[in-house]
Amino acid sequence: MASVQAALVPGFSAEVHCVNDGSTDQSEQIAQSFADRDSRFRVITQINGGYGKAINTGMKAARGRFVTIVESDDVILPTAYSALLELLRQDETLDFVKTPYQPFTIDGPCPQMSVPPHGRTATDILAAPAGTVRPGTFLDDRLIFEPPAIWAGVYRREVLERHSITLPETPGAGYQDTCFSAMCFLNGMTYHWVNDSYYMYRVDRETASRHVRNRRSEIIDLFRFIRDNLERNGKFKDASSPYFYAAYFRRLTWFMQRVRLEHRFNLFIEAYRSFDDVWENEALMRATQALLPGGEAVQFEQFWQGRHAKLYAA
Repeated sequence: MASVQAALVPGFSAEVHCVNDGSTDQSEQIAQSFADRDSRFRVITQINGGYGKAINTGMKAARGRFVTIVESDDVILPTAYSALLELLRQDETLDFVKTPYQPFTIDGPCPQMSVPPHGRTATDILAAPAGTVRPGTFLDDRLIFEPPAIWAGVYRREVLERHSITLPETPGAGYQDTCFSAMCFLNGMTYHWVNDSYYMYRVDRETASRHVRNRRSEIIDLFRFIRDNLERNGKFKDASSPYFYAAYFRRLTWFMQRVRLEHRFNLFIEAYRSFDDVWENEALMRATQALLPGGEAVQFEQFWQGRHAKLYAA
């Protein structure tokens, strides 16, 4: 919270909604101490509902033109928002801005993640002649296949609401951010992927959701949630469906490593059935496979043939 406050330089117009999701320690008092000293901070306390519900609560409370997220165990750099917000202010066709992020542990920084291949910063785009660097969509680069990292970016709130982009309110912190990220891309939201790293992502807690090995089939429910949203919005189409299934497969292979060995085969079977649209349409199957890099394309072929043992073996 101190890092957020430091990024909001004097005169910076902002509201900070601190969602206390049923904490049992001193989190509420700490958050309230910021609200007592800084009128931009507001504490919202609710019964514990999990990560998705907490994010949705903050989003519903937001009244600004733009929104962003900072998770409770992370920090941001003081120079976080000015250039990113200027991009959004200058181009009304731009829906969000995404950036790399800096994982770190108690031993120091790890390699940066989700670094754009072109290396352009927000300042570079702002300095370019008008109209020469246009916002992209999921068809223009591979950002949709990067880790979701929904907090490493700023979004136009009105567009999120128009597409009904929320997180599923399942218990705990079971990768609900996958839904938010995929829905932003596959609903056709426009973005700049810029090389302005400001988000410091803590990865050293062994109790964090990323380390848990007790998952069952949440990934299937998450992608059903995504598809339901796309279908309601009329966005599950020929152009987007291969990207949906390619992103699904990549997250499935990653998620499977968070599942206990004895549960993996059942998940494999359930996931295989959720790809029925692909198996029944060879053009869709080949279009999905073409989006995957070499080794993963081979794995997808094996998955299609029902013999991808690496998905469910140790």
